[in-house]
Amino acid sequence: MVSGEMTDRSPTPDLPRLHFALVAVPLSRPDVSGFIRDWRVPARGAPIAVIEQRPPAAVRAGWLAELMALDDEPDVAVRTVLATDDAMAHVGFSRTDRLVPRDFLDDDDRFLERNLGGWAPLWFDAMGIAGDGHDDDPVLRAGETLVDYGDTIASALVDPVLVSGRLAQELPDGVATLRASAGALRAARADGRDSLIDDLVAAVRGDGPLGGSLHPMLAHDELIEQLYRLELSRRSAAAEDRVADERAARDLQRRHADELGVELLLKGEYIMGRHRRSTILLAEGLGVVVKQPAPEPEHEIDLGVRTHEGSPENWPRATGEGRMVTARADIAQVVGSTAVERLNAAFGRDVRFSTALGLTVEPFEQGPTLAELAVERPAELTADRYDQMLVHHLACEELGIDNPDWHAANFVVTGEGLVHVDWGAARPIRADERTPAAARERLDQVRELAWSFQDADLAERTSRLHERATSDDGHLDRLRARARDLVG
Repeated sequence: MVSGEMTDRSPTPDLPRLHFALVAVPLSRPDVSGFIRDWRVPARGAPIAVIEQRPPAAVRAGWLAELMALDDEPDVAVRTVLATDDAMAHVGFSRTDRLVPRDFLDDDDRFLERNLGGWAPLWFDAMGIAGDGHDDDPVLRAGETLVDYGDTIASALVDPVLVSGRLAQELPDGVATLRASAGALRAARADGRDSLIDDLVAAVRGDGPLGGSLHPMLAHDELIEQLYRLELSRRSAAAEDRVADERAARDLQRRHADELGVELLLKGEYIMGRHRRSTILLAEGLGVVVKQPAPEPEHEIDLGVRTHEGSPENWPRATGEGRMVTARADIAQVVGSTAVERLNAAFGRDVRFSTALGLTVEPFEQGPTLAELAVERPAELTADRYDQMLVHHLACEELGIDNPDWHAANFVVTGEGLVHVDWGAARPIRADERTPAAARERLDQVRELAWSFQDADLAERTSRLHERATSDDGHLDRLRARARDLVG
């Protein structure tokens, strides 16, 4: 990949060569928060390149055209499939006063200020800047460079050998399936309709004009694409005060949810203390949830390493080379470690992975998340439910797995109890970590979900429940026995 050209997200300015870096911007600083919250039309921030969740539409169209002409040689075909497996293929245009979508600001008047136990809102991602002379822009002035990429963003890519070896498993008939599915999608796109969402839902069920010609995994990917474009158009309309256009997009999204049972959860940026990047297709009508990671930097979070106005702040730290890990590379890491697959097997969940497309497909669990339930009714965060979360952790310990990411939104409350739906951060416990002190530290990681509620009272309640449950050795032993029965 070469730098200098921005992708087709309109309007694209005529910019000189871009310089890329991994950047952290503390959004809570008064000059930054004031600049972002003072929403104006048109945007007035400095033009920047950002990483989109998915490749821009023109890149996607070109990729489908290449898939239609796939070579029968699997290794050659895999290289074509992976043509967009690069952070540079996700580059789009934005402005610094548009780093946070307007909805988040309108829905929470403290979004840019609230510090939740060290989790102050901090934008964290790759950014491309054209030229110099941006000292008058408060966002660029406050931003700190963690990794200087230069002309091209460094990416951690999937191993083509791994994808080639799994292709027949992930897509029956491999190359032929990809070629036929891409042809069906291109033909459907060419007939001039604005949306294929109804046909794509029917295709997953084996019906409609695309039924039988489109593999479900490709249908899931295109369904995410179409819903993603619709959400981007809605956000653009909201940003530009085009009220009628935003209302029309919302009406269409409601129809998709009500009549087809499909909706997209999109968090298109990494804002620490608020949300990680994610694209999630909630397809109750199809009985599945489809997830696709976005490129995300190699990093760790250092807790409370800084202080601002008397409050401790957690800050990101690049690990390795600070490369942007692509969706396919992320899925490949999950498959390669075996930890996630073992946990899904232990908890009886049928989850499928596609390294070719960077997708995870898992069963749709009926019920609210623990985060939703507890925020609405705090009393629902009971000692019994906290014990269930601890049993999940102790089951990980029994399997020799560390899950450092405990988040209330990852637990769905069903009629059967709590179901954990995202083990993506799980990894095997190293030999040097098998000590009583390290085990206790992992146990106390569960308490970190306190701040995932984004509510100080719920955080305090979580901490009390954790202390009560983990300070009683007899109680912990009973929970360990439950965990052993579960994984046994």
